[in-house]
Amino acid sequence: MKRMLFVILSATLLLAACGARTERTEPLKTSIAGVDLREHSQQGVLLPTILEQVERLIGDGRERSARLLASARSDEIREAIITHRGADPAITLMADMLDRLGAGRTTAGGWSAYIRHRVTTPEAYDDWEADVDAIGSLIRQGQWAKAADLLPLTTPKAPGADVLAIESARIAAVVLLAEGQAEEAALAVRGALPLTRSRPGDAPDLKLLLAECERRIPGADATGSWLQAAKLGADPMTIVDPHWLQRLMEARPSSCDYPVELTTEVELRLASALGPMSAKLPAKAVLLAWIGNLLLNRGHGDLGLLICSRAVDACPEEHAGILRLGQARAFAQMRHFGQAQAIVDAVMSSGGTTSAIAQDFARSLAMRRGEIKPLPDDQLVLPRPILGSFVLYAYADRALSLYAAGRTADAMRLMVDVREASRTTGDEMFYAQCLQAELAWSIKKGDGKGIDDIRRRIDEWETER
Repeated sequence: MKRMLFVILSATLLLAACGARTERTEPLKTSIAGVDLREHSQQGVLLPTILEQVERLIGDGRERSARLLASARSDEIREAIITHRGADPAITLMADMLDRLGAGRTTAGGWSAYIRHRVTTPEAYDDWEADVDAIGSLIRQGQWAKAADLLPLTTPKAPGADVLAIESARIAAVVLLAEGQAEEAALAVRGALPLTRSRPGDAPDLKLLLAECERRIPGADATGSWLQAAKLGADPMTIVDPHWLQRLMEARPSSCDYPVELTTEVELRLASALGPMSAKLPAKAVLLAWIGNLLLNRGHGDLGLLICSRAVDACPEEHAGILRLGQARAFAQMRHFGQAQAIVDAVMSSGGTTSAIAQDFARSLAMRRGEIKPLPDDQLVLPRPILGSFVLYAYADRALSLYAAGRTADAMRLMVDVREASRTTGDEMFYAQCLQAELAWSIKKGDGKGIDDIRRRIDEWETER
């Protein structure tokens, strides 16, 4: 299958209004700040798949970078494993990461066991995989009733049985819900829940799926399942899945508040990414801003802009400045620099800490537009304390502009400062990216000693566990 059923799980099917009263989303915007997203959609843009990105990193000897990337995209690597069903180094690494995220270790019932055993005994999985493929094909054709006829899926009694049973439950629930068989869908999910005792990382998704089923059962109460899912959502595997978070928001019963376990973790991560908040923001705004940030990190500028704009709309005007910078980042990612600049100018005029962050971003915008100007010395020193990854990205752009202007020594000094500061924000992938930039500059400069030193640093970092 080119696309697995798990993508459907996060699409409009499970986000549609039904049954119990839940949080409603405003009508979908098609134009933001004069940009018609129907004309500038990235749907036709082929972004590198998670498999291609992991393969490239492994090929470059950057295994730790590959693991960090995989750990931030658990929803995508799960799909890649089942879609490709190989045992090459990239799939093997992703299976290992999914086991570590889901169970804390590799187990006989996990993804790594499935991948290894399938190499030597593929026939043990032939029937299950054939049925999954057939269901996927029927769904793409809109033939949900025929897909339901292939249920239940029989999980192979072979290594990897636990994760395949969980996937079987997910697939069955999606198909049965589409056919209006919510009670049967809930039964399928409940049957898989005991497996999460050994794979707690899979519990948030199954609990949320159960809540989505219960919403559609007359007289049933989805509150308990939703709250359990939301509390578990601070799990490292789930908190970085934008599609799961969107589903959680759409399924929220109107009588429920977001639990503090989830909102506290999201607030911390968002502050680390964007910068400190000027006040306690509404949970809805914070969650939407975090989802938008995750989508932008994955290269989805148009979707990120939509979600970031919803975050701004959900926040009091006087405290929305830091969230508006998410909109500006999205516009810049889509190369609409004029709209990005207009937002940044408005935020800069507001004063305070957010204004300082906006000023740094404004200089990054100038660099991206090709406006390379001399920088005074006071703009070559990273401010302390570090206000978040957003500031670090801005200063990395500034280092790039210095390099483009021929000020290699200044560029290197600033990039080294940025690289070391990135460890205070926990942005390890950005640390590695800084090292790669330093290596490229040293190679171009012909600095043999510098090349050896940076390569040593890269090797030490990439082999560190």
